[in-house]
Amino acid sequence: MAVLAASSAGPSTAFDYFLVVICLTDIGKTFHKTDKEVALSLTLTLAFRPVGALVFGLLADRYGRRLPLILDLVFYSIIEVLTGLGA
Repeated sequence: MAVLAASSAGPSTAFDYFLVVICLTDIGKTFHKTDKEVALSLTLTLAFRPVGALVFGLLADRYGRRLPLILDLVFYSIIEVLTGLGA
């Protein structure tokens, strides 16, 4: 079961980004952004995923998995709230 869950994670993420690319123009209209700006945000998101994986992977190797996971969730929550507030 774990192998099935692990092997389906990558295609699920790829499918999610594929749907965003299909809806790129509509997303831009909703947020009053150009297609170029929305595409840049997608590119930056994908480009920085390995950076986050490296940083939090190194932290997990050094301090165990619990503390980096907590830090990651706190960081994500703060960014999510700031995004919702338009900061």
